[in-house]
Formats: sequence, C-alpha cells, structure tokens
Amino acid sequence: MPKSHPIQSSFAAGEVTPKLYGRFDTPGYKQGLAECTNMIVDSRGPVLKRSGFEHILALEGQDARLFEFNYSRALTYLVALTHEQVAVVASSSGALGTERLDNPSFIDGLLYWTPTVLSPGTVVDNGEGSITLDPGKTAAGLAQVSQTVSVDPLTPVRVRVAADFNSPAATPIQVLVGSTGPGSSDLLAADVPEGSTFFEMDIPPTGQTEVTVSLAAIGWNVGGSPVTSTRVSAISFTEYSETQAAFYHAAPYQEEDLQQIQAVMHPDGRSMTIVHHKYPPMVLTFDPVASVWSFADIIFTDMPIEWAGENYPGVTIYFQGRQWFAGTPGNPETLWGSTSGKYLTFTIGTSADDALRFTIAEHGQIVWMTSGRDMLVGTTLNEFILTSTDRVITPTDVQVEKQSSYGGAPIQSTLMGTEGLFISSDNTKLRSQWYQWTEAGWLSRDITYTNDHITQGKIRHMIYQKEPEQIIWLTTRDGELIGCTYHKDGNSTPTYGWHRHALDGQVLDAAALQEDDRTALAIAVRKTINGLSKIHIMLSDATVQPKPHDDRGPIITVEETLDLSSVFLDDFTLFVGDGTPATQTLTGLDYLEGEWVQPVNDGAVENTKQVVNGSITLDRPGVDIEVGISYTGRIRTLPLVTQAPEGGSTTAWTKRRVNIFVRCLSSASPIINGVRPPERHASTPMDTVEPVENADFRVTDLGWDEYAIIEVAQDLPKPLNIISITGESAQESL
Repeated sequence: MPKSHPIQSSFAAGEVTPKLYGRFDTPGYKQGLAECTNMIVDSRGPVLKRSGFEHILALEGQDARLFEFNYSRALTYLVALTHEQVAVVASSSGALGTERLDNPSFIDGLLYWTPTVLSPGTVVDNGEGSITLDPGKTAAGLAQVSQTVSVDPLTPVRVRVAADFNSPAATPIQVLVGSTGPGSSDLLAADVPEGSTFFEMDIPPTGQTEVTVSLAAIGWNVGGSPVTSTRVSAISFTEYSETQAAFYHAAPYQEEDLQQIQAVMHPDGRSMTIVHHKYPPMVLTFDPVASVWSFADIIFTDMPIEWAGENYPGVTIYFQGRQWFAGTPGNPETLWGSTSGKYLTFTIGTSADDALRFTIAEHGQIVWMTSGRDMLVGTTLNEFILTSTDRVITPTDVQVEKQSSYGGAPIQSTLMGTEGLFISSDNTKLRSQWYQWTEAGWLSRDITYTNDHITQGKIRHMIYQKEPEQIIWLTTRDGELIGCTYHKDGNSTPTYGWHRHALDGQVLDAAALQEDDRTALAIAVRKTINGLSKIHIMLSDATVQPKPHDDRGPIITVEETLDLSSVFLDDFTLFVGDGTPATQTLTGLDYLEGEWVQPVNDGAVENTKQVVNGSITLDRPGVDIEVGISYTGRIRTLPLVTQAPEGGSTTAWTKRRVNIFVRCLSSASPIINGVRPPERHASTPMDTVEPVENADFRVTDLGWDEYAIIEVAQDLPKPLNIISITGESAQESL
C-alpha cells in the first residue's frame, strides 16, 4: 500500500473543463480545480472567497445594461439602462432626483430654451455646451433665457447654475422661478454676486404643477468698458430628496433592445455616446460644476443620410481624433469617421481633416470596434485593422487589412492592456488579439479553450476589471456571473483561471468602476422578492457610505469609511451606529421583503431571520451590523493521480486521504469534505468573536474511494483564502 504526500500549491488554472480530466500530465491539471464557485483565482496561486455585493438601489423591469461613467480618477458614476429609463447612481454625498429641465447643459444650443432680449442685450449660443448672456451697458438692456417645466407640487427642488457671473453695476444677475411664465419670480428671486461661478438654492414644494425657470441679466448705465457678459454652462432644476440616490431620465430603449446597446466615453470625460441600431445615437452629459445631467439625441452636423428609420449605428469608438460609427443594418460593412477634432460633424470631403465614409469590401456586419495600437474592427465573419500608408487615417489614405477569420458576436469589445478582447459568433468563446511584430499582424487565441464548459450558457456581456487583479467578467444568458483572472508579463505566455459565481437571482450585466485607487464591480441582478420582479443594483469591493440607523439610502462615495472587501453577504445593507448599542430592530430592508437574511452583529454571525414589513429583530443589540443574503465559497480539487511505483499512474487505484492540511491566510475555519475543524481556541475569551488566522486546518481519515477529491468550503459570512492543500494519502491497486 504505497503512500504519497501530494501537494497542490497553486490553483491558478481555476475550474477546468471535464474534457481535461485525463490530462493529469499537464500543468493545467496540476493547478486546476473541478469546481471554483464564489471563489476568485489569484494568478500567483491562491484562491480567495469573493467579497459580497452591497445593495445600492432597486429598479423596475426585467433587463438592464450597465456602464461606467468615468469623469475623472476621483469621480465615477454607474449608468443603468432599463426599460425606457436611464438611471445614474450618484458618487457624492449629494442626493440627485429627477432633472426637470431639457438640455440643461446647452449641449443642443438653445433647444427648449426661450430667449428674451431688449436692445442692446444679446443671447448667444457658443456651441460646445455654453451660452452667453450680455445685457449691454444701458439700463434698457435685457438678456434672459427661460424654460417652463412640469413639477411635482409636493416635492422640493434644487436650483443650480454654473456660470462666470459678471455684473459690474448695481443690478446683478438674477435667478428667477415663477408660476406665470418667463421672468416671473413669485417662487424665487435670487441675486448672484459679481465674480461668482456657482449658484445653488433649495426651494420648498411649490404647490404648482408647472413653473418657469429663468436666468436674467439686466443692463445698467455703465461707464468705461467693463465686462458685462456672463458665460453660462449649465442650469439645473432638480427634484430633491435626501432618500434619493440617482438621476433618472426617460430613454427610448425597450426591454428587448438593451442587450445590443453599446456605449463609449467622450475623450473629455463629460459625456457618453450610447448607440443602438434602432434609435438615433444618444448622449448622456454631465456638468461637474453644477452636478447636472442631461440625456438627449445627438445633434449632428451633416448626419449621414443613411441614418434613418431603424438603420442607425450600433457600434462607436474614438480613434485618432475622430468619432467612428458603424454597424447599421442597411450598410453592414460601412464605417463613418467624423471631422478630425469635431466629433459631431460628418461633412464628407477630401481634406485631411474632413469626415469620411469607408466600406469594407468583404461580407460581414460590423459588430464591434476597439481602438489601441490600431483600430480593430470585428465583423460577424472576420477581424480587420483600419490603417493607412502614413499611419494617420484621412479621407484619401485609408486601408483595411484582414487579420483573422474567427467572426464575432454583437457584444461590445474592450482593450485589456495591449490586447483586444471579443466574443465569438456563437457566444461561447472569449478570444484575445495581440500584435506580434514577427508576424507583422494581430494574432488571436481562445481563452476558453481549457474551460469551454463554463460558457455553455452563452455569453451575454463582457466587462474588464483592471485592479486589483486583471479579471474579465462575463454574464451569460442563463444568468450566471463568470470570471477569468488573467495575467501576462510582456510577451510571456499568459496564465488564466476561471471561476463562477452563484447569486440569488439572475445576473443581467456588470460594470467595473475605477475610483481613486479602488476598483469596484457593479452588477444588475433580476430577483423575485415577495412575488414581485425587480432589478437590484449591487456593488462589490468599493468604499460605500454605510447606512446609518436613520435609514438614509446608500450612496457610492470616495471616502474610505469601510473596507467592504471584508463583507461576505450579497445584497447587503450596513447599519453603523455611533459607538453605543443600537436598537435590536433594523428597518429599511423592504427590498428583501419575505427573504431569509443573515445578520452579522459586531462580527458575530446570528441565526438567519425573515424580513417582515421591511425589518428584522436581532438576537441582541449591536453597533456595526451587516444584513444580507449568505452564500458559500467552494472549491473541489481534481481527482488525485500520482505516478505508480511500477510505472504508469494511479488513475484507477482506490485511494484514501489519511491527513489533509488546508493552509489558509487570514481565514475562518472552513469545512473540509464535510468536516469543520474546531472553530474556537481556548485562549479566545468568552463572548468575543474568534479572530481570523493564518493556519493549517486539518482533518483526518476521510475513507476510501477512487478519486480522493478534496472539497473546501466556507458557508459562513467569513473569509476563506486558500494557499495550498497538502497531506498524506494511501493508494491501493486492488
């Protein structure tokens, strides 16, 4: 009865396909797993229980699309598209409600605004999202813009104006809100001091269903040559409530349209272009000074005549100072590039800066584009680069070169470092492309080759998370969230390991949010709660403002108040006290009505409780409490195979694990093949939480079988970070 001391010191290959269970001679087998659920593979070898997802808000509908709106390193928002609605989750402590003004940032000039002028006053559209009001230097002058909007008579509103206010005489610029038309001021008449750049004021509920918002510059007899003009970049009239945490706006997209939507950020970070072939391109715009959002059709100059009906672009990117559009159903192989530096102008010409139209002379609809070293263009049948003789594309110098013929699905691609990522035409493979100078072209590999079983649910969306590990996230049509940890140094062969994540509900989409030095993963999950279907927006491993006992809504913040990577519950809410024991009854859990939830009370795991009328009662008072849905992190090793003494392998031998040691870092005691080693030490004081530890957790004599598979799991909301599995086994050939 030979004994062996097998060791698995790396799990970097993640969950591998059953087709490789006979390839015990390969590195992938030695570093692979039969199951990796709710655990994230680290490319250095360990495997870690994922952190939980915090509940942010619930939306109506059956489907959702998520995008990151990254204005700057310190300011990131989450955009959620649902049935006929766009929502933006706020990333500041200010709560945003519904923006009532159309075109608040003047992206579309004076559209929806009514100018009123008295000579010598003027109102000028500056283009690029601003206007100028100049009343002139006489008392008769007036320059005013107004807009009449519908409001909720019982909801307070907040007025914001971002401008360079100039009023060198006795009459300042005035912000007016009234119920009797342009210039009326029965609800608000506020003067803005000379030299200001921002105005903000809250108005109590107006009691009106319709009001008019005006900004007026009034002339005065002024000597000399002072500046009397005011440049206005945004006016906002927003319903305001402390319990709201999102901006909402109507959108044209139906539920069945959401899966094919693609979006790209403008280079200046202020706007996002959103495209779908059935609708004109839309723009979501943010003014950071006034915290004003707007959502509207893009107003193009010389928009291509082909764009009409349901023949609009379904793909867009920025490359070499132009915005590119493609993927119209009626012109499937055609690309349009804007005028250089003028992204909304499509005046076709022959000058180097003019807009251009180019058609690939090979069948196949363009379904994705990525901008990197080259402009990568993917169709349903082939992959190309768009290039030129002098490396800068112009109307008279544009070429297309085929790189491969794998074909892709209409799923937005992304750039991962220097590699392009796209999904195969059958929605089951994740492929990468990279430039190989020795081949003078772009090569491609199937990243799912050793893990093809994990994407059989058909890939729906792809998301790339840069930090802290490079992870490619996929959502599938059957509602799974799948991850691939990817690592490559220079031209070395990459290592990648796959893992799957089970949540309570169907995962619809995800988005990686980069803010300061943290990366968070947001997901949209369709859940049925108390018989009602809702879309829950959740966020994992970010710094989120905790939910205090006065039940304010959670808001993504940039402050490092809590490390949420230490919370191991899904759809959770944090209740944080002031240092004294809180009430045992927690409210504000209506979004989990009827569900059995897991409270963690000052680090102690309580028994599960059912949410009734939006509340639960704890076993004892606590200060810092987490409440959410519990989940289990689990790995299962591949069958044990070693070299037989007389040669060959022990594949068919009967085996017994005599001793198993699971080496863990900063972990609670796990369950090993159904057995949990002792959880508490004699040195731990009574009524205190057992701390996590670096330890070798041991179980013994697990019986005989043919495979000697080890299962390690953590069903408590506690960390599990596995470094290696070692031990002693007996094997018998009879």
